[in-house]
Parts: sequence; C-alpha cells; structure tokens
Amino acid sequence: MKINKSIVSSLLLSVAVTACGGGGGSTTPTTPTTPTTPTTPTTPTTDINDEFGKWLIDLSENLIVPGYQSFSSSSEALNTSVVNFCQLDAPTQSDLTTIENAWSEVNATWQSVQWVKIGPVLEESRLFRIQLWPDANDAVERGVTNLLFNNDPVTAEFVSTQNAGAQGIPALERLIFSTGEENIITADNREKRCEVLVAISEN
Repeated sequence: MKINKSIVSSLLLSVAVTACGGGGGSTTPTTPTTPTTPTTPTTPTTDINDEFGKWLIDLSENLIVPGYQSFSSSSEALNTSVVNFCQLDAPTQSDLTTIENAWSEVNATWQSVQWVKIGPVLEESRLFRIQLWPDANDAVERGVTNLLFNNDPVTAEFVSTQNAGAQGIPALERLIFSTGEENIITADNREKRCEVLVAISEN
C-alpha cells in the first residue's frame, strides 16, 4: 500500500510537537525552599514586680516630687506677693494683677499633682484644706465670711484650725478675685481682707 508522503510528514510533525510539550518555551525547575527553624522565645530577665517598682520610682522622681516642689515654691511666691500687696498704702489694679497671676501659678502647680491621692496628703484632711472641691454646701463662702467677721486678729495658726472651706486655693480665690464692693483694692474693710488673705496664703 502506498502511503501519502504529506500525511506521514503531518503525523511526524504532530508527534514532535507533542513530545516538546506543545511548543512552549523551556522552564527552569523550581528549587524547593529550605524550611526555617522556629525562633525560641527569650526568657524575660526581670520580673513584673521589679519592672513595676522601677516605674513607681520613675513616676515619683520625675513627676510627683518635682510637682510638689513646684507647688511649694509657687505657694511661697504667692505669700510673698500677698504680703507686699497688703503693705501698699494705695495698691493699683496692676498690683492686684500681680497676686492674681501668682494665685494662677499656685493653682496650676497644684493641678499637676492633685491626682496623687496617697500618702501624707490624705492625713489631717490636707487634700481638702488645699482645695475643697466640689463645694456643694458653700463651705468656702461661709469659711471666708466667718474669718472676715472675726473680731480677733486672724493668723495662719488660727486659719489652720478652721473648716476646710476657710483654707486653701478656693478661699484665696474668693478674696483675690472679688469684684464690686468686695474688691480688695477699694473695699471698706480692705485692712481686714488683707489680714485674712495673708493668713490663708501663709497657711
């Protein structure tokens, strides 16, 4: 039987293409990835109690102690400003502004540490004697009024025996920032107001 040459050629070509994978380009075999060894967790060198202790020391040395030192310094500066103001025969609004600014500094430094509710500040109601707040019963108003109507000289020692409303930052604010007839520059009882103001600031 005679085989057509064109058919044989076509068959051979087909076999050759199939053997080569359909004529696609040659591919480079992929090298398998070597698995990595898991990292062993390191054992902590310190215990949580040690770390907490370090944090407390840092908090104390860098925030609490400097905060109380600033509060103490600003309180002394306010007392000095108040004494100087009350020694003036005719203080001006500028003089009053000086003690207003000194009061603001005391208030600001206290706010930076008033959140510390542990230790000596809780003894003898010191926290409330520095700042009674909130004052739902008008203790500050009553405390300052009682001091102003006290016929005897008002001293820091006497103030320290009074209720918390008669002491501290709010009582000072009540005297320094009063307006109208109670303005400490022009009030009829200016001398008594200064006496009370000096005593509270010293306390």
